[in-house]
Amino acid sequence: MSRIGHTFSDFSKRNRNPARPALVFSIAVSIASRKVTKSSTVPSPPPAKIIREYYQILEDTLLAKRLLPWKQSKKRRLIDTAKFYFFDIGIVSGLLNYRSLTPGTKEYGRAFEHFILQECWAYNHYSQKNLELSFWRTASGAEVDLIIGDGEAAIEVKSSDHAGEQTKGLHLFSQEAKCRQYFIVSRDPFPRKLQNGIQIIPWQQFCAKLWQGDIF
Repeated sequence: MSRIGHTFSDFSKRNRNPARPALVFSIAVSIASRKVTKSSTVPSPPPAKIIREYYQILEDTLLAKRLLPWKQSKKRRLIDTAKFYFFDIGIVSGLLNYRSLTPGTKEYGRAFEHFILQECWAYNHYSQKNLELSFWRTASGAEVDLIIGDGEAAIEVKSSDHAGEQTKGLHLFSQEAKCRQYFIVSRDPFPRKLQNGIQIIPWQQFCAKLWQGDIF
């Protein structure tokens, strides 16, 4: 497991220390941009071209990375807007002055999802597999957080410690494309496999299997 994995493992134990959470929290750049927009004194928003240039600067300086949408839909209208994520899990926390996170909150969920995404990005880079990572979201709101390559794996991330059978997104995506493996990564204490073939797996085991090359 990478150092990031160990960092998140220590998070719950240390979240009472105000100096720690900024080091282990991350969310999409778009969240930060909405925060800036709300607090800005600029009378009108900048043109779309300027906004795109700002995002490009973040990419060019390696401060952020783009997650592109899956576009190979056969049946459903998809959202085609990319997501942007900061390269480090502490940047947005510092910008938004988050000092701790509480399990069950939206902020914790976003941080947990971004953490898993970063692990996948890191493994994809260091293993030199260089597969395309994307996400799938329909206009009606169904979503799969991460698609690996052309169908190596489809991954949903749930920060709950009892993910249950929250499989709607994966089920709908399976009607669009067939993947080798389907995962729900969560804080569940034990792994299990559902009748539809979807694997619910604790994040610690997922990261271990990821870095062993068993996910993709």
